[in-house]
Amino acid sequence: QDCRGADSVEEFDRQRAKLLPALAKLDADVIGIIEMENTPGVSPEADLAAGVNAETGSTSWSAIDAAAVGGGVVGTDAIRVGMIYDSAAVEPVGDPALLDFSLDSLGQPRSRTAVAQTFRSVSTGAVFTAVVNHFKSKSGSEIDDSGAICSTDPTYPDCDQGDGQGYFNAIRTTHAGELVDWLATDPTGSGSDHVIVLGDFNSYAMEDPIDVLGAAGYVDLAPSAYSYVFDGQWGTLDYLFGSPSVAAAVTGYGHYHINADEPSVLDYDTAFKTDRQIDLLYAPDEFRTSDHDPALVGLDLEVDVALTLDWAIDRVAELRADGTLHPLKARLLTATLERAERLVERGATSAARAMIGVAVFQLELYVWFGALPADDAAPLIDALNAAIEALPAPRRWHYSGW
Repeated sequence: QDCRGADSVEEFDRQRAKLLPALAKLDADVIGIIEMENTPGVSPEADLAAGVNAETGSTSWSAIDAAAVGGGVVGTDAIRVGMIYDSAAVEPVGDPALLDFSLDSLGQPRSRTAVAQTFRSVSTGAVFTAVVNHFKSKSGSEIDDSGAICSTDPTYPDCDQGDGQGYFNAIRTTHAGELVDWLATDPTGSGSDHVIVLGDFNSYAMEDPIDVLGAAGYVDLAPSAYSYVFDGQWGTLDYLFGSPSVAAAVTGYGHYHINADEPSVLDYDTAFKTDRQIDLLYAPDEFRTSDHDPALVGLDLEVDVALTLDWAIDRVAELRADGTLHPLKARLLTATLERAERLVERGATSAARAMIGVAVFQLELYVWFGALPADDAAPLIDALNAAIEALPAPRRWHYSGW
């Protein structure tokens, strides 16, 4: 297989020692990662999650096992994309979904398989789907070498057309359209409009693939002058796009400029360096972990009350099934939550707020009388309180008389 990245155990250890502080200092709840090893039986995501736990003194970081859905790998390339997440902040909802992009006209897979995962905020119950991507690069050596198609037919769509978009712009554009169409089907079955599309799209901000995403309503959540430097030219290849509901919830954004600004001589690679240079030029910190800068966005997502109630009902069923909550108490709580669902469906928001408040009171009583552990009740109480806040407050009428 065409292996990438570190060429030795020494380089691997040096790379990992730089990557872990970079991931930890992002201080994110969900992190999309690209260019990980794609070998059956190997989980780079799990290793990185364990590493971030060690780096931060935490136990809450976990990995999304996309390879379990993909039959042990994610796509057919030597590298793949994936996700890690902080379980103290979010929890996965359901299984990941994978998109294998179409082959090009030469029968080759160009972009790496996209990975989508739905999450629920532990504190608010807001549900969103993150989708990690890595589109085909602009390099065209495999189609422009002597005897290859671009040397015999320069009009081939994926040849460099001289418009500044480089090689493989046509297939990147096609794959952007396929991504949009796939997301329109709600591939994870989330039921939520909150979608975040992230990764390395290998397309600058004014290029065709980015236009396709924009035309579909996806908004650049972290607009920046650059995330990458190539031959002294600066531009953005790495993005966070959001559906309109996500774009309306942005609280802050930016690119974490730890890589593009730094000379490559500071990275983990030991090639063409003396022993003294290998020692003196290297530091186990976040700088020059990679050649691309990560993008970061903060969000205050609107809570979908119906989804929160669905989740709460499912969670109560789980607590009943595993013996944590007595069946009678589970039935009583479920009945309250189902009444609240019907009130939300009818648009009776004031009554729904009151009924959800009754469910919160029931949970608090269960904890008080030892019928439910506080740690199991807390996520339910937090999510239901957030649902109450998300519903319109009742109108208050005032009559002053004559």
